Amino acid sequence: VTLEVTDRGVGIPADDIERVTRKFWRGQEAHAGGSGLGLAIVDRIVADHGGTLEIRSTVGVGTSVIVTLPTVAESVRA
Repeated sequence: VTLEVTDRGVGIPADDIERVTRKFWRGQEAHAGGSGLGLAIVDRIVADHGGTLEIRSTVGVGTSVIVTLPTVAESVRA
């Protein structure tokens, strides 16, 4: 099962993509607000369920977060 969430925000610089799933990490361009936990929590939940998290972003265009989780049948086989 794949879920994709896309925004048209400021985007995330390529150098920061790997860091955005770290607890309490916020980019220099991040607007005020937020604790820096959201993507860290998502990353942990996805990993705990045997899924994958992919983040695609272009500065000035926006960001897509793609979560892929195995179905029940796939989980049973693993």
